[in-house]
Formats: sequence, C-alpha cells, structure tokens
Amino acid sequence: MSWAPARYVGRISYGLYLYHWPLFLFLTEARTGLGGYALLALRFGATFAAASLSYRLVETPIRQGSVPWCQPGRLRYAPSRIVAPLCAGGLLVAAVLVATSSRTPSANAAGAIAPPPPPSYVAPGGATAADPVRALLIGDSLAVTLGEGLGVDSQAWGVSLSNESALGCDLDPDTTIDVMGTVSKAPQGCPHWRSTWTRLVDDTNPDVVVVLLGRWETVDRYWGGKWTTVGDRAFDAHLRSELAQIVSICSQWGAKVAFLTLPYVQQTTVQPDGQPWDMNLASRTDAYNADVASVVAANPSKAALVGLNTLLDPSGRYTSYVDGVRVRSSDDEHISKAGGEWLRPKLLPEIAALGSLRRGVS
Repeated sequence: MSWAPARYVGRISYGLYLYHWPLFLFLTEARTGLGGYALLALRFGATFAAASLSYRLVETPIRQGSVPWCQPGRLRYAPSRIVAPLCAGGLLVAAVLVATSSRTPSANAAGAIAPPPPPSYVAPGGATAADPVRALLIGDSLAVTLGEGLGVDSQAWGVSLSNESALGCDLDPDTTIDVMGTVSKAPQGCPHWRSTWTRLVDDTNPDVVVVLLGRWETVDRYWGGKWTTVGDRAFDAHLRSELAQIVSICSQWGAKVAFLTLPYVQQTTVQPDGQPWDMNLASRTDAYNADVASVVAANPSKAALVGLNTLLDPSGRYTSYVDGVRVRSSDDEHISKAGGEWLRPKLLPEIAALGSLRRGVS
C-alpha cells in the first residue's frame, strides 16, 4: 500500500466518489459515440482528471484556507468546518445539474406541449361522459404512472378509470431475482395478486380491465431450480399460464381484459462498460409482449391486445419525446403525466369500445 499510485488514489478517493456519478450520467453512448470498454475508459479518465483537479484546485486550498471565495472570513458567522463542505458541495451540485439537465432536448425545455382538449364526440361503442364505461387499471409501477395522466378527465372520452396498480408488482413474488447485479427477493407489490384482483373485480364490477405488466417479468430470475428469464421456453410457458389466470380472474363477470404491450426502456443506469442491463434489452420486452400476444390469441372472446409500445415507441426503439411531448419520466422508464395525458385520445376510445362490448353495444 506504500506504492505511490495507490497512495495518490487514496488522496483523491473522495473526489472519485463525488465526481464519477455526474460524469457517468453525462458521458453516455449517445453523446460520445463510444460504447463498451472504450466508453468505460473515457469515463474513468474523466473521473480521475476531475478528482485530481478538484484535489489540487479546490479541496487542498480550502483546507489550507487559501481560496478567497471560500475563506471563512468572507462569511462572518460561518466557521471553516461549515464553509468548506458548502463550497465543495456547491461545485458538485453544479456538476450534477449540468450533467442531468443536458439530457433534456433543448427544443422543448418545458417537457410537454399542452394536452389536447377533451373531445365533444361520443366515444366508439356508445360510451359517453354521462355514461362512461368502468375501467379498472392494474399492473406495476408503469401502470401507476400511466394512470396519473390517463385518468385526467377520462370521462370526457367515455371512460371512468380506477387505477389500482401497485409499485413493485411481480407475478412471482416468492422467487429470487437479479436486478442490475443485485440479487434479492422478488418485489412484494402484489404478493397475493390472484386473491387481490379477484376481490377488486368483485367489488368494482368493471366493464374492462386494463393490464400493464412486464417490467419485473423481464429480470433474471431463479425459478425451477435454475436462473432463467423471459424468452426461455419453460419460463415462457409458466408466464403464459399466469397471464391466462389474469384473463380468467378479470373476465369472471364478463369484463373484457385489455393487455397493454410493454414499452421499451432505456433507463439512466447502465453497466460499467456502458452497455444496458439485460432487463432493459429490447429483446426482453419483445419476448414478454410475444407471450402476452399468445395469451390474447388463445382467448379472443375475453382479451384484447392494445399497442402501448407502438404508441410510445413509434420508431421501434425507446423514445423520450413523441409529438413534442416528453412522454417518459426523467428515469427514461416510467410514463410521465404529460405522456399519460397525451395518450388519452389514443387509448381511451379503444378502452371505451372494449368496455362497451360487455354492455352489448356494437
């Protein structure tokens, strides 16, 4: 440990800790044109450079009291033990703001355009604002965020939307999963989903049940005595069985079950080499959507497939902005409120039409 390079790393280690995060956010594959180990080398190099400069030009002078704009005497009642952290923290905050704010396209700093006004027409299937279909939304955190915007004035599109989705809803809560390198018990957002959703359908008697799942179903999972994931033949059969159970539960009183296809995800978190984590790969999303489509095809009188993925990702890959609207949240995963509002004239008439089928309206 007396080796000079190791001792130097020790001196600047706090700077390495502070600066690596904003730099990793800023130096992305899209911004640099690099990927894999080349991007990792650039990130490490930039982090070491920033930490070295910070140590020489900021941290050491502050500790020695030789920085005019951070000297305790300039702030009459602030001792050095308070001023120094504030000054260093201010620099870090500025770096984070630069890194994260640059992720948003400058063409639309507000993040959204004004949502369309409620329609004055009668929704397909005969549903109206005065007599809306009853829609129950269930699923995971994507469904939670979708409902925040989709439910705004939804009755104007002939739909009364009840959002009963849950954060961390995993259809296999008793299993072990690997999320971005961290192994843990599956999330417990809907540990008893079969009984919970049976009770919800009994209590609300919806005309249509809207289902948005898949984020947790795309992770690496220890199931059947081995690590597996969506796309594996055995696990796909198991997943299709669970999706078929959802159809049976939600349609027990005649409601139509509308499965929304899972949209693509980019996320701000990537592997150290700059590559996306496996659970965020488009191939996993496609595999899950294929399982959903298979279940819908096997239950044509009870279930329908609604292309949320096509709407949010019209180019066939992850998209943050559609029609000038920031349809995704800042985590590049969940659906923004503006995105949910933008989806209203596209999703709600279809939901209204499906719900009207239960009423015998063609």
